Amino acid sequence: PSAPAPPSAPAPQSAVPASAATAPRYFLQVGAFARSRNTNRAKQRLGDAGVDAALVNLTRDSDGLTHVRVGPLADAGAVAAMRTRLEAQGFDEFFVVTE
Repeated sequence: PSAPAPPSAPAPQSAVPASAATAPRYFLQVGAFARSRNTNRAKQRLGDAGVDAALVNLTRDSDGLTHVRVGPLADAGAVAAMRTRLEAQGFDEFFVVTE
């Protein structure tokens, strides 16, 4: 009879749980601007309010706008909390973006 096969090594574990890797990421877009001065002004206002923002140039948009976004935010509760915070700082128009 042949010898039993040696035990196989355990499968490597991913650093990120599979559910987190596939979960949507939420952002609040506070503006989309054609002029860099307006983009920078919005980003500065957010910074003055203690909110980090990212500038995003989306290649799928042919309009050439730079989008100002806050996030990623963990879930719908975090989105609602950030909306309340931004509204308190005078921001009144934003869109929820998921990726």
